[in-house]
Amino acid sequence: MQASLYKISQHEGGGPESFLNSQEERYRDQLRGYRDTMQLLDPDREIRTALYFPLLAEFREVDLS
Repeated sequence: MQASLYKISQHEGGGPESFLNSQEERYRDQLRGYRDTMQLLDPDREIRTALYFPLLAEFREVDLS
């Protein structure tokens, strides 16, 4: 089973790396909640989290350990 959730964020000013870092921090707790919920549904599966920014062509795995 694969689950995907989508959100929209706008990059307004600052450098792209700064924006990506801020989005990672912004969504860290929410991603942790999603991961924990999925882990309850399938305890034996490795659950990984990531953010994808198509307009920046950036896929960023978020390590929650």
